[in-house]
Amino acid sequence: MVKDLQQDGEIGQSLVQSLQAQQQVKSLGWLGWLPIPPYRIAAESTERSAAVVLNGQVRMVNRLDHRPSQNWFQKTQSQAQTWWESIQKPAQPRREVSAEVRSVAFSPDGNTIASGSGDNTVKLWRRDGTLITTLKGHESSVSSVAFSPDGNTIASGSWDNTVKLWETRLWDEASKFALGCYWLKDMMNEPDIQGLKNDCNQAQSRIPPLLISQARATALLGNFNSAKAILEEANQRDPKLSIDQPLADARHTAAQALLWQAEDRVTIADRSRLASDNAIVTQRFDFLMKAYLEEANFLVRRAKDINPELDRDRELKQIKERWEKTAKKK
Repeated sequence: MVKDLQQDGEIGQSLVQSLQAQQQVKSLGWLGWLPIPPYRIAAESTERSAAVVLNGQVRMVNRLDHRPSQNWFQKTQSQAQTWWESIQKPAQPRREVSAEVRSVAFSPDGNTIASGSGDNTVKLWRRDGTLITTLKGHESSVSSVAFSPDGNTIASGSWDNTVKLWETRLWDEASKFALGCYWLKDMMNEPDIQGLKNDCNQAQSRIPPLLISQARATALLGNFNSAKAILEEANQRDPKLSIDQPLADARHTAAQALLWQAEDRVTIADRSRLASDNAIVTQRFDFLMKAYLEEANFLVRRAKDINPELDRDRELKQIKERWEKTAKKK
């Protein structure tokens, strides 16, 4: 039985990761097209965004996004969002919001729009302007939002110097209700909640796919054993549901996350290096190098334990090569 499914933040919002940045996060993008998450995220800090020309009007626009399958554009400006059928034919603003909209992004299927606001929230909208939900967790303005290529994860960058990842499959009311039934399953035999029990029975079919989504989010945090337990429970609830691929994906996800952490240790050491011939500084840098290399080796070993198919020697060799290049930079 899996009980530890609490998420960081409010229930149903699916905050799965928060990455610390050195400066205010202004721009985000997804790098690469891996078949499964996590995807590489590029974050950029800038002072201001550029002005663009739309329909002959020059205005300050924080972000612009385009739905590839149709002539749909969106922009952010002041406290409104506007959808265009084309550049020549602007539509009326669909929704007013309470704070400045700093970023917008279409989901890959074009049916959902994410917006980042000055009120520290990420809002999800249907294409007709209906608000789906509000994601809370940032401590400052949300300056950039981006969907992963598969549409299952949203990255949000903020002036609080963090990038947060959100699992998208858990935002709708039906999914929240189904998960609520799952979390309260031990209470379903109480006689005074028979009506709720009947409603929850009808929602049972939604739970296994949601558990798979939850397992993926858990693996993204590096908790592979918990992810595996969640997948096994999903299979018990629906034996027809194959978990072999999700299990392999979870292994890959958890192992890859650890490898990227190992690579980050090399980057941190490089940034910690001081260009000086002072003997004390050099000794300090050598100590940091050894400490970070040991941590990188530990992370790679953990990744190998999670994913036996991982070429541990090759990964370690690549990390050591980067390290040697770092050590030679004087």
